[in-house]
Amino acid sequence: MKFLKKLALANTTGTIPHNHFTVSKPTDTFLSCCLRSLTQLSRAWKQSLDHASSKITSSRRRSDKSTPVANWAPLVKARYSTEANKKYNQTSHQNNSGCRLAGRSVLCVGGRIKLYPEYNRLVKNCDGCFMGFHGGSHDYLEDLPQLLKQADMIICPVDCVNHEAFFTVKHYCKYSGKPCVLLAHSEVNTFEAGIGVLVAMATSG
Repeated sequence: MKFLKKLALANTTGTIPHNHFTVSKPTDTFLSCCLRSLTQLSRAWKQSLDHASSKITSSRRRSDKSTPVANWAPLVKARYSTEANKKYNQTSHQNNSGCRLAGRSVLCVGGRIKLYPEYNRLVKNCDGCFMGFHGGSHDYLEDLPQLLKQADMIICPVDCVNHEAFFTVKHYCKYSGKPCVLLAHSEVNTFEAGIGVLVAMATSG
């Protein structure tokens, strides 16, 4: 340390000349090995982080609203004829007055607003009462919890719904146990299949 202090004082530029620090070949080889090892460790660490990141991403994708879990609401995926449609048709033949929601109100959260007249027709054909929450300029998110309480059953097309509205539906239905059906698509045929599932729920209940 004293030598370095004297050397620093003797140096007018304030820096220590490079020729005072000659590195021997063994030292140079050792430093090269250390640098190579550090590079390999850095690459391995980066690979492990990338692997962990991909797991986290895939987990998030599985929990995304486009593929909701089925432990709180069934998900109708097919656009056209499904098992739900078969149940729907069977129920229609079993009841003299057609499929029955027995006056229950069905709240549709999301979906295509231009298809609401068709949604309404399908619900009315099943002796139900249609309610809608599209989330547009005339719908306010703070009103959704009250609508969920008022409705007897919920139907939610997950491909066309506000994120906050979807998670409000999920939280409410998961903990209240109110009948709810999720639709993978907003098309009328998928909505009809979803109504078939609600009819099956109503008749089995």
